[in-house]
Amino acid sequence: VIQIDPNTGKQLRAVTLPVKFVTSVAFGGANLDVLYVTSAQIGMTDEELKKSPASGAVFAVHGLGTVGTPMYNAKM
Repeated sequence: VIQIDPNTGKQLRAVTLPVKFVTSVAFGGANLDVLYVTSAQIGMTDEELKKSPASGAVFAVHGLGTVGTPMYNAKM
């Protein structure tokens, strides 16, 4: 998972996880300061799963020093 500066396009940070496929990210927690990262194991061989047994898990990354933005509920 990488963080990119939207103004310069430069990589600011990288978070390495013990999985082959990261599928999505979202901020959560009471202060939106926890990065939740989902991963997948679909299509992985038995050998790949042995190397990355955490594949398919959800990870909570703390201590990044950044926060997400609250969701806006649209009225339709």
